Amino acid sequence: MYNCTEWRRLGMTERYHTWLRADYALHLWPEDSLSYGLGIPYLAFEGVVVCWNDLIAAPFRDGMGFISVADLRVNAMSVRSYLDDAIALHWSGRNKPWGTSVLESEFLEPWERTVKQLQLGSFINERQKPERVKARPPPAPPPRTPSSRRPPSYTPG
Repeated sequence: MYNCTEWRRLGMTERYHTWLRADYALHLWPEDSLSYGLGIPYLAFEGVVVCWNDLIAAPFRDGMGFISVADLRVNAMSVRSYLDDAIALHWSGRNKPWGTSVLESEFLEPWERTVKQLQLGSFINERQKPERVKARPPPAPPPRTPSSRRPPSYTPG
């Protein structure tokens, strides 16, 4: 819920519209993407709205479908502490720990441990390895004929 008086006082509509115009001009995110739906509000509300996770010490780990063990290591972060210190884990993106996934085992382990602890195995389909399909090359363009290179002739009507 929003306090509309405070919303107007802070100029939130103008802030939001500024980011919408920037996205339109610079193509920051595709309009049908999750990044567009979530990214613009984060930018517009930055520094104005306090989120619940700013009020507690334990971090909320988002983007679990996008990060890798290598990402954490290159930033001198321990995979174990990154996962165990979080209040919640959110697997956003295409890589989820259920169904078909290409997640690394370190990121699957918390999900599998929780499923086992809560005895949810009968409710969840067995994980399947995604089928790797080699992309087909694009079709060859049609051969050019001498007539296709000439401009169409103009016949006055």
